[in-house]
Amino acid sequence: MELFKNGKDYKTASGFWFKKNNNIIKNSNLPLMKPQEMDELPPLTYEDNELIYQRGKGFKKINYKEFLYYTGLSYNTVWSIGCPLHCVYCSNTKFIEYDKAYRRLRHSKPQTIVNEIKEQSLNIHTYLQLSFMMIVFLLYVIQNLRNFAKYGRGKSRSLF
Repeated sequence: MELFKNGKDYKTASGFWFKKNNNIIKNSNLPLMKPQEMDELPPLTYEDNELIYQRGKGFKKINYKEFLYYTGLSYNTVWSIGCPLHCVYCSNTKFIEYDKAYRRLRHSKPQTIVNEIKEQSLNIHTYLQLSFMMIVFLLYVIQNLRNFAKYGRGKSRSLF
């Protein structure tokens, strides 16, 4: 995005695919994130000066009514990326075809995700549902799930 904003050739950026003269140009991938790097990501933002695109109007600040329309009373977050499986209905299969490293399951620590959810629950209205965007919940090491439950119950601001 920085290349585009600065008027530079963005078509050479890693991870960028584009169509030119009816050909698909696939630039090299960025290195896949390690679990430690995922722990350092900033939390997702909700109703925090985000912009939303509206056809014919361009980008504009999202308001509370639009926020509820798009998300409802659900907090959606990403805990893992990658998957060793090769399911025909899953988009990760296409990533695996392009780069075999996408088969590796990577996720942040349970404490990181619990901290994110607790922090966001202070900033926004009450959530009725917690949704994880993750490919394979069943492949998580059982200890990670136990730790999530333990941290989520905590002594203050319990998630459940």
